[in-house]
Amino acid sequence: MAEDPEIAAARQRMIARRFGGASASTGGKGTVRRKHKAVHKTATSDDKKLGSTLKKLGVTNIPAIEEVNLFTSDQKVIHFQNPKVQASIAANTYVVSGPNETKNLTDMLPGILNQVRSLVLNLYRTSCSFWPTPLFSRSFNLLINPPLK
Repeated sequence: MAEDPEIAAARQRMIARRFGGASASTGGKGTVRRKHKAVHKTATSDDKKLGSTLKKLGVTNIPAIEEVNLFTSDQKVIHFQNPKVQASIAANTYVVSGPNETKNLTDMLPGILNQVRSLVLNLYRTSCSFWPTPLFSRSFNLLINPPLK
């Protein structure tokens, strides 16, 4: 039995209206009611929570620190310029905040020699395979371990 094209079009419109065709709208009669309104957290509320936690630990500001360098295990340095440093000695907690950059240790080597111990640099020198020549190694070793007079 052949279907009339008019009846087929009417069936398509009915299916689209009942089961969400192209013009299906959300909301209205028969939709599920939303249980609660989504609350979006702001950055200021996170800062307040962090501040209250630090206050409970009893951290105090340490003034007049110009820079902080944090050395990572993958030969990178997290460099803070004019950071805000807070500490709680009793809780063994130090907070360093402010704008920072992640740099390679080799990029910062001339400027940070006075900040690190020779042991750290010797370990770094032995763990890296890119030191170019023995002459460079000798001069570098003299630089970090000057001869006694």
